[in-house]
Amino acid sequence: MFSRDRDSTKSSQLKEQLGHQLTLMCCKDLLPFSIVDNEGFQDLLIANKVVSKKTEIPSRSILSPVNLNKIYNYPTITCDAWCDKYKHRSYICITVHFIDSTLQLHRYSLKTQPFDEAHTEEAIKDLISDVLTEFGINVHNVIVVSDKGANMRKAWRLLNVIHIFCVAHGIHNLLMKDCFPNMHYVSELFDKVQLIINKLRYRQHELENEHFQLDTKKYNDLFSSINKAGEILDADLASTNLDADDSEVLNEKCQNSNPEELWLSNDLKMRSNTSENTYKFNCSALINNHNDSNRFHTLKKRVLTRWNTILIMLRAYADNISSIEVILGRLKHFDLILSVNENQIVRDLIEFLSLFESTTTILSASKSYPTISLCLLLRIVSI
Repeated sequence: MFSRDRDSTKSSQLKEQLGHQLTLMCCKDLLPFSIVDNEGFQDLLIANKVVSKKTEIPSRSILSPVNLNKIYNYPTITCDAWCDKYKHRSYICITVHFIDSTLQLHRYSLKTQPFDEAHTEEAIKDLISDVLTEFGINVHNVIVVSDKGANMRKAWRLLNVIHIFCVAHGIHNLLMKDCFPNMHYVSELFDKVQLIINKLRYRQHELENEHFQLDTKKYNDLFSSINKAGEILDADLASTNLDADDSEVLNEKCQNSNPEELWLSNDLKMRSNTSENTYKFNCSALINNHNDSNRFHTLKKRVLTRWNTILIMLRAYADNISSIEVILGRLKHFDLILSVNENQIVRDLIEFLSLFESTTTILSASKSYPTISLCLLLRIVSI
């Protein structure tokens, strides 16, 4: 009797432990809890002697909400190290994130301090362990988000914690290591744009003056085109407008006409007002668009450790192509002027990289709401 009770208790504990591990697996890999109902997954557990029969596998109702509520007690920490480029001193920052009982997200920086020793996995592990212990956080009950550096990955393995790679670093590696080097001529084009910006680095004022001179010319040409269009429209309206006598005669005829003829009469009366309103609206839209594009954007250099600085550099160049070509021609640097095809490639790259910028912006909303669940959507879209 007592032996049977001990076996039952042990079996219950093993089932509870398995349920906890399966819940962690689903959370870490963004898998649905229904995976435990899949026949192939059940056969895998039995074949590897994790369980002896299917009834020993926790059901999806056990994983959620029972075990999922326990996982909620795990705070998340983010950790990053960087180097001050002016003083050439390294720093490390540890931030904790958690959800309270009302499901409100909170985040606090636990510590930011110099990190002068070698950035080995042992040094990172010891530092993180000391900081978490100082704030009364169980080192083994945290989930860590960090970059995919070898030292970081080894440190988290030494601490035996759940580690999730930063998606922003993943996007950076995707573009800088897997994408750009394998795209024909793209790296060379980046170097050309960077060389142009280096040549004009101390000529921003001259570039700005040239920008506004060209913009003034475009503005005058715009108004000239609007005036010509207005003259043509006025002539067209004059030929379609009805004078008072013609309107009275037409109204008398329409009173004795069928509904279709009456509709044609009203259409002729409305055409003049509609055309005039459309003309005014289009003129206003053209002027507003000109005012939006009238701003001068200074040239920006790229930083190889930040992929988005390439997008910033290309946008700054594309906004000043005409001014850049004038100044390069004035300086006799004709070899630096990009061809029409190269400028089109720059515009295409801006459109392409803007998609990644939007993705990064959505995933960076850590102050407002958790975004890790959106990683699953990114996986689906990228397939």
